Amino acid sequence: MSTPATSDHRQTLRAIAHDLSSPIGFVSSNVTTLATYVSGLLDIIAAYEAIAPSMADADALERVHAVKVAADLEFVREDAPVLLKESEEGLARMRALIIDLKEFARRE
Repeated sequence: MSTPATSDHRQTLRAIAHDLSSPIGFVSSNVTTLATYVSGLLDIIAAYEAIAPSMADADALERVHAVKVAADLEFVREDAPVLLKESEEGLARMRALIIDLKEFARRE
């Protein structure tokens, strides 16, 4: 049996779940797109690295190497996919929590 207070709480929970759904959807979509962008950029970097040894301009190669070191490219190359995967997993957990919250709020 639902009391008026319980009904009000459930209505509040439904509103919270609804309000969380849209931003989670935006972020989820953006993380998926970002993962595609990062993958493409890492592919471009790998392609440049493949032809770098054939470049004759030693000064240019040294400048590129300095930028790679300053950006900590090797770490970023390893960490970016992990960060994106963890972000996607966190978003999936948030979506599941929102679904659970909505289902709980619908119970009588």
